[in-house]
Amino acid sequence: YKMGFTTDLGENDVIFGGEKKLYKAILELKERYQPAAVFVYATCVTALIGDDVDAVCKAAAEKIGIPVVPVIAPGFIGSKNLGNRFGGEALLEYVVGTAEPEHTTPYDINLIGEYNIAGEMWGVTPLLEKLGIRILSKITGDARYNEIRYAHRAKLNVMICSRALLNMARKMEERYNIPYIEESFYGIDDMNRCLRNIAAKLGDTDLQERTEKLIAEETAALDLALAPYRAR
Repeated sequence: YKMGFTTDLGENDVIFGGEKKLYKAILELKERYQPAAVFVYATCVTALIGDDVDAVCKAAAEKIGIPVVPVIAPGFIGSKNLGNRFGGEALLEYVVGTAEPEHTTPYDINLIGEYNIAGEMWGVTPLLEKLGIRILSKITGDARYNEIRYAHRAKLNVMICSRALLNMARKMEERYNIPYIEESFYGIDDMNRCLRNIAAKLGDTDLQERTEKLIAEETAALDLALAPYRAR
């Protein structure tokens, strides 16, 4: 569902600039793949030579009629966390709040800073679904462009990697009045605490009761599965 491309800058492009090459590449991508949006990541080289990525993206968007989002984080600006932060700010500026979901529920949440690198979300999502908690947007693991567009309608932001995108959660609280909590999915205690805190923050007594019941059931099942290993 996501593809990456490069403009393959050569020596002449470094000397004379790569803006025309980038513009042409964006138009070609639109024609060949029909994406919902195009995200353009600046590299160290284009930052050093001063290419105006913002201007190219604006001109290309007007030409092809879909969003072309500049992410000005050359080489992801040193640390991964700093680059992710600038990526989050690009989403806030160009994507979040640009569409509305078909419907909302009192139990809509966003997961921010969750990248599903090892597929861990595939184990967490069923637990939330059992409680009737809907993940409105995932930023950015398994994300879809249109989901992120209506992330501003969530009732709660759940931060999983706070260092990287905490600024995004704070700004969404300022702009859209969405509270946030900082949680972890790793380990039994953290997972149980996360479920309890989500239920408490959503403010539904029935949900809190169902959460305690689910935790008891899942913990019992896990203890049974681990019993043969603990006996060794």
